[in-house]
Amino acid sequence: MSLSPELRDSYLSMFRDIHPDIAVTLKTRPDSGLRQQAMLKLLTRCDARVARVSLGRNWCRKPQSERFQGVFVLEYGRMGISPHWHGLVRSPDGDTERFRWLIKNAWEGLRWPAWTQTDPVVLEKYSEKATYILKELHDDSVDRVVFTNMLRGNEAQD
Repeated sequence: MSLSPELRDSYLSMFRDIHPDIAVTLKTRPDSGLRQQAMLKLLTRCDARVARVSLGRNWCRKPQSERFQGVFVLEYGRMGISPHWHGLVRSPDGDTERFRWLIKNAWEGLRWPAWTQTDPVVLEKYSEKATYILKELHDDSVDRVVFTNMLRGNEAQD
């Protein structure tokens, strides 16, 4: 079963509103056996590590607008596929090369992750990338879609 056309179009519209400039895949080792909650914790820790390096020690007091924005979709559960996140993100300062380095080091510095792939999002390829990250979703798996502001709890808001 796949996403209904209405839900798919809504997601694509929300993803587009982020104005992503980087597509990212955050993989874990095949033997990790991580479940959805553990993967969410890893993503939250990765987000915090990126913020700490890019914004300094008091990163959680900074407004959301100074942090990267994005959406991640968790892919897991299929035999032979290690759990991983597909994401579309916008670097906060437009320096995509620096941000690609930051997110790669933040993810790969955690305990279970194996590797990271980051690619610039060319506007002409946006729709293709967005459609790709939705490929495994269906109407009752929307809990696998995570926007970065959902990771950040009650931190400083704009």
